[in-house]
Amino acid sequence: MLIFYSSFTWKNWVALLLTSLAYYFPYQQLAQMANPSCGDDGELLDGGFDMTTGGVCGYLHDVIYITGFVQVMSIISGKFWYTYLLVRSHFLLHCMYIPA
Repeated sequence: MLIFYSSFTWKNWVALLLTSLAYYFPYQQLAQMANPSCGDDGELLDGGFDMTTGGVCGYLHDVIYITGFVQVMSIISGKFWYTYLLVRSHFLLHCMYIPA
């Protein structure tokens, strides 16, 4: 931030805040999915969601990894923000597509 101080604007602070939220919400969702549930007597009822499966879990992992990449690489160039278009296109192509 000190090296590129002249090109660091308020938009960068807003983007940092929004991408930090993009870390927080998927991480909380994954933590909630993986949380095991126990009965009143301490017996394990559900071991939690299998994190190696695809679907929503894989999409949330992708959001976290791409957010980290964008935050680090946007130090070099603001054009790396376009990488978020990959997340949107992945979601539209794989999660929203319903074959006829």
